[in-house]
Amino acid sequence: MWDHQYEAYYLNGVRAALIAGDHQLFTRLLTVKRQFKCHEDEYGVLRGLVDYLPHASTGPDAEFRDRFRSLFDRYRNPEFKPDIYLELEIIRFELGAIWYLFFSQTRAFSWHDVIAAVSE
Repeated sequence: MWDHQYEAYYLNGVRAALIAGDHQLFTRLLTVKRQFKCHEDEYGVLRGLVDYLPHASTGPDAEFRDRFRSLFDRYRNPEFKPDIYLELEIIRFELGAIWYLFFSQTRAFSWHDVIAAVSE
């Protein structure tokens, strides 16, 4: 049964592929035929990253950067209480890593910076 919990599990794998640098798997996983009804914001943001993978000629534009940051900020807010299944501690960390992999323009990737971003 495809529900909010299975959607969350599926997106865990999508994020893991992206962080691991397997952009081919990441892209393939996002072509799933099932519709995301409960995690559609996250799916949309991750799907939007396909256009900005390292082989793309341009990086994320300001509008997409703001869209990603809005999702990241919502999830990392200590007062955020999801009404659907969400492994919040994991997704905070993974979105922090993705933030630095794709949006940080001033520094090289650092796990310390990821942790700092999640706890800001």
